[in-house]
Amino acid sequence: MLKNNMLKIHHSARIWLGLLAILLLIGSNVLAQGTPEEVFDQFMAAWNEHNFEAMYALVHPQAQEMYPKAVFETRYEGAELAMGFGSVATTLTETRIQGISAELHYDATITSTTFGDIPDPDRTMRMMQVDGTWRIAWSPMDILRDLASEVVLRSSNDFLPRANIYDTNGQSLVQQGGRIIQLFAIKGEILNQQQCYSTLAEMMLRSYGEIEQIFLQYDDETYFQLGETDPETYARYTQALSESCNISENNTFGGDRIAEFTDRNYYGHGAAAHVTGFVGAIPQEELASWQARGYGSGDSVGRFGIERTQESYLAGLPASRLQMVAPGEIVIRDLGSTTSSPPTPVQLTIDRDLQYVVAKAINDAYNYAGERNWGQSSISQGAAAVVMDIHTGAVLAMASYPTFDPRIYNLSNTGYGSVALNYLLERAFSDAREPLINKAISQYTPGSVYKIFTTAAAAQEGVFPFGPNVTEDQRFQCDLIWNGAQYGDTAGDRPDWRVADEIAAAGPVYMWQALSTSCNPFFWEMGGRLYQQRGANVNLSYAQRFGLGSPTGIVGLENENSGNLAAPNNPSAAINNAIGQGDVQVTPLQMVTAVAAVANNGTVWQPYIIQQIGGFDGTDVVSVTEPTVVNELQLDQAVLDEIRRGMCNVPVDDVLGTSYRTFGPDSNPPPSYTSCGKTGTAQAGAPGTTIPPHSWYVSYAPADNPQIATVVLVRYSREGSEVAAPITRRILDYYFNAPTWPYPEWWNNRDYVQVAVPSGFSGTER
Repeated sequence: MLKNNMLKIHHSARIWLGLLAILLLIGSNVLAQGTPEEVFDQFMAAWNEHNFEAMYALVHPQAQEMYPKAVFETRYEGAELAMGFGSVATTLTETRIQGISAELHYDATITSTTFGDIPDPDRTMRMMQVDGTWRIAWSPMDILRDLASEVVLRSSNDFLPRANIYDTNGQSLVQQGGRIIQLFAIKGEILNQQQCYSTLAEMMLRSYGEIEQIFLQYDDETYFQLGETDPETYARYTQALSESCNISENNTFGGDRIAEFTDRNYYGHGAAAHVTGFVGAIPQEELASWQARGYGSGDSVGRFGIERTQESYLAGLPASRLQMVAPGEIVIRDLGSTTSSPPTPVQLTIDRDLQYVVAKAINDAYNYAGERNWGQSSISQGAAAVVMDIHTGAVLAMASYPTFDPRIYNLSNTGYGSVALNYLLERAFSDAREPLINKAISQYTPGSVYKIFTTAAAAQEGVFPFGPNVTEDQRFQCDLIWNGAQYGDTAGDRPDWRVADEIAAAGPVYMWQALSTSCNPFFWEMGGRLYQQRGANVNLSYAQRFGLGSPTGIVGLENENSGNLAAPNNPSAAINNAIGQGDVQVTPLQMVTAVAAVANNGTVWQPYIIQQIGGFDGTDVVSVTEPTVVNELQLDQAVLDEIRRGMCNVPVDDVLGTSYRTFGPDSNPPPSYTSCGKTGTAQAGAPGTTIPPHSWYVSYAPADNPQIATVVLVRYSREGSEVAAPITRRILDYYFNAPTWPYPEWWNNRDYVQVAVPSGFSGTER
């Protein structure tokens, strides 16, 4: 009985479910058929959602045969791009139905992100029934009235000449319509090959090997273009080019060696490339977003650096027109237009002459050490340098190596010969040293320059005595070996860097002397004490006060790294971090900002590189950058004094100072100015590997009345005192108008020797 009742219930449920399915099917067919007005509304709603698939589903099969789905979608996508399509609004005015056909008359208004509202009145949509369902007899005129199959939408832009970029002194860094000098050569007529290659490498901010490779692509008789430069740079090298390369203005045998034309000129043709950036054709993947801003597919835009971030000022807004054009260039309709806004110049904080010197100092260093030593491309992977005004945060110079000539990325540029252009472009994308990466805002292991922040933490937290009242018996014994088992360190015996260099232990040192001589055992000890007595995060919290661990927020430059200050999860990690190893990473820009705070007595400025918008070439001033304080260090005066005393001892102490050979009174010639600094030799690979270390040197000068802070980073090279410090000396010599100190001879006359790292060591710091 129970079983029979259950069967009846089950049978009844199946009947009701079947009836429900039929009702749903009938309902869905009614909705699918709809009225012509409902189909019209569905089609327009789908267009507003850019749902081309739903739109195409409402098109009559005969129209689908004439316009396959791919063609249908392409027509809409092209029209949307040309119009800057935002949305469409419609008003039905009349519907006429005759049998299985219908005509819907309506007015439309297309909202464009470029042209505002585009009115499109008196439109007609035709429909036909198929299997009892209304479908659209679609043609391109359902996009816009009069848009027949052979008619196209065309947007055109009338740009005014692009605005200039100026340096802090009002000199042009980038000049529209500036003079450009082209250099040509015939390899077989070079008078002194080695000297010629060296001259060209120095002048063009290229490596000797790159110049050599350009010449290797030609035979001895071929006349070819070497590259471009600006008139100021050419003037410096006129005599050398003539005497070694046989390149001069009056040498016309086989073709002119010097030619001149006007175009967008970049001062130094690479000296400031990572700051100014370059212009070039709009990449296909960015075309839609640029067209929404009023640009066309053939336009050039800022692609990198200031040229990109300040595009709206430098280019202004073009006067744009949207037209419907039939074959034969017959204009069917004018759909919309915009008025232009004039380009506005941008002034940077960069000092043009200092920028050139900084870029050249790095390039010269690599070429001098590149034949045999650390400068070889197979060893060192590039460098960066930054000079900052310590009282404002203004960036006076920022260079990244290798650099590139910004003009080669403008593919509409016809100045370069195709072989040279292709070679230089290929180098930019294939070079393992990554010329397109701005290394000044990229992050690296800092090594001993980080000890500045560990000194601040140890002094402010009182974990070690410091100051003028410390007695001799309170000094730290800087031995060759340190063991941190009492702090939970599992690394065992840690050897100081002096073990690898085979020099005696530093012996008893005050805190400031520990910083001067970069005593690893002292800072390992401080790392252990801070972790044990003050907590895991206290040391990194002091580094954060100086601006490390987060982007500086410099306006005008993209892709700035944040660095890394990950909290140590055990004592060994904290001890490694105390000497700038382990998980710690910083950017050169962060480091120069931090050193500026030491020099100016505790103010962390936000670095900035845009000084002013407008105010040149007859334009009004749009904005002026006001220096911005990010943080006050809130360190005791005695703590800052201790750090400064340690840094100012680095260049002058012939026993403990790690940059004495470069800045001391025995250097030839000695500097005519005073400075304070800190070396860093950051282990870049795991213990036991042969990966060269990063070379760092940070400084400020003059010692008693600081004006500027500097940082130099040379990736995968040698010790900070051996590589980064000499480059810094070259920069400071120029800034203070002092005699130029020659680079160390051993760079050029010795083979590269790997920096020794003690066995099992977790950080080699000088």
